[in-house]
Amino acid sequence: MINNDQKVKYEKQYQERYYKLNAKQREAVDNIDGPLLIVAGPGSGKTELLALRAANILRLTQVSPSNILLLTFTDNGARNMRDRLVALIGEAGYKVAIYTFHSFASDVMEKYAEFFFDGAVYKPATDIEKLGIIENILSELPLSYTLSSKHPDMGYTYLHDIISCISALKKGNLSSEDFKNIIDSYKNECEDINNVVNELLLEVKGKRKSEILLSIYARVSETLTNINGETSKYLNATLTLEIKESLDSDSCRNLGEWRDKYFKPIDGIYMLKSGEDKNFKKWYELTDVYAKYKNEMHKKGLYDFDDMIFEVAHELKINNGLRSELEEKYQYIMIDEFQDTNEVQFTLVKSLTSNPINEGRSNIMAVGDDDQAIYKFQGAELDNMKRFREGYTDVKLITLINNYRSTQEILDYSRKVITKAVDRLEVRYGGEIDKKIKASNKELLEKEDGKIVEKTFENIHAEMDYICKEIRSLIENGVDASEITVISRSHNNLKMLSEVMNEHHVPFSYEKREHVLDKKPIREIVNILRFLSGYDMGINGELLPEIISYEFWGIDRVDVWRIAEKVKNGNVRVGELGERVYTKLSWLQAMTESDNNKVVRVANFLIELISDAKSIPITHLIDKIIGTREWEIDDEDDEDATPSALQAPSP
Repeated sequence: MINNDQKVKYEKQYQERYYKLNAKQREAVDNIDGPLLIVAGPGSGKTELLALRAANILRLTQVSPSNILLLTFTDNGARNMRDRLVALIGEAGYKVAIYTFHSFASDVMEKYAEFFFDGAVYKPATDIEKLGIIENILSELPLSYTLSSKHPDMGYTYLHDIISCISALKKGNLSSEDFKNIIDSYKNECEDINNVVNELLLEVKGKRKSEILLSIYARVSETLTNINGETSKYLNATLTLEIKESLDSDSCRNLGEWRDKYFKPIDGIYMLKSGEDKNFKKWYELTDVYAKYKNEMHKKGLYDFDDMIFEVAHELKINNGLRSELEEKYQYIMIDEFQDTNEVQFTLVKSLTSNPINEGRSNIMAVGDDDQAIYKFQGAELDNMKRFREGYTDVKLITLINNYRSTQEILDYSRKVITKAVDRLEVRYGGEIDKKIKASNKELLEKEDGKIVEKTFENIHAEMDYICKEIRSLIENGVDASEITVISRSHNNLKMLSEVMNEHHVPFSYEKREHVLDKKPIREIVNILRFLSGYDMGINGELLPEIISYEFWGIDRVDVWRIAEKVKNGNVRVGELGERVYTKLSWLQAMTESDNNKVVRVANFLIELISDAKSIPITHLIDKIIGTREWEIDDEDDEDATPSALQAPSP
């Protein structure tokens, strides 16, 4: 409980910050009831808006802070929002439910464990475990399956594609059964298209007159209109544009290009390229692998990162009790960076706001900007912003166009770039959404002119020299070096620039943020672990040629080549009838038979690790690989010295 003095203090803070907002921001803060969609341009102060709106809900209603749910995409965004709320409303800010989508799903699964995985305690699967499960499934598929294709040295051809596709299906809120139904539907649509369009496209052969060609393609368009399905709609939309272009240019060449882009003749029949039998074969195989993967994960008590949101969204859809409890708990929901939500995330949110008593007017606010979407590669859907408007009743739309971060020239230049994109909210909703961003930071505009200067150089060296001289000139004229930033499209350019800056005696700080799993020593350790985990199942053996090439073993490349030749040639012996009998040789066996003592010692070490992998924890196994005792493999002729750990060089 807060006392009166604190109430007065926080109310004063609220009023001071509230009246610093512009009219549109205040309108968003004031509208706390019903669905609200805010299209927030870059630098428009949406984080402050979200914090003040949460505070206003607590000011004007009787709900508790824990009844407010705020979903965002990054841990950093969640921390930033928490800090703002605590500064604004005190300790109550710690009670507001602020989550990333994944942390929210994880929290629901933990608190309501009886509804997930039959009440059993599951653990998150490592990448190695997921790879091992998929590889094991592929090894048991019939040889007729395309997805079971395997390269002798590089492993399963479609392994990583399968993992990516399963992840995408989960983000799209699709089970293996759902995916199969979609394939069935698409196959039927393709057959309908092929049956009716083929005859018309065959009529095109030998025709040269524009009016005849236009007449035929107009009939194709009319035929596509009568077929139900998204593919038919898309084909008709693109063909309509091509027909219009033909009429404007008095040329039908583009119509032939349209045909060749989407159809191809197979045995004298025009068929949709995307509807070829080989594609359907792989898609149906994928549904089989997906179902088996789900079943194997369940057997092993594992779940992956994508499962968290998928499982919660699915449970909310079928479990009225859980859905009602969470609906009652979270009476106000706000979503940041809504443009980055994918299908399953939107489904989760929709389930939390689906109570019929609300009549489609749930207290939900989504803030987003389609021009700032960065998670399209993870399944983010621009259509979710459209579906928000259509899925709720009387949605209020507010567009924030005041920018407090940049000068007008930068904003205008950015707009010229972004308006090249066709599928934007501003295009979809015409006069309803105007995203002409205005520079509104008076202090910034008075201090900086924000001019964009374009320079062209003969070569990269001249460019680097120019940048260094400009920076040195700025510093000599009193500009603090920490106020100067160089941004490049690649780290290689920055590395080159740092060398030139050293030559010019220009002070600089260069930080390259790297993912620890991308570091070379870590990748090498992970590959060794993958090899060990799959050895008994006969998988991941293709990793061994790469593994023994790692520098820390000290094995000469000529020796690696000799082992490869020995594996290639195999063992040949004379049979009972005098025939030559070929026996395939594994890389590990070839290493144990090597004349090089170092190679044999490495082979023995790997064999020891394979045995240890069955009985000791992975942390101990890693310790043994990287070397917790001081030793290194050397050229000493000591056949009894079998290493117990590998001392890799420091990264």
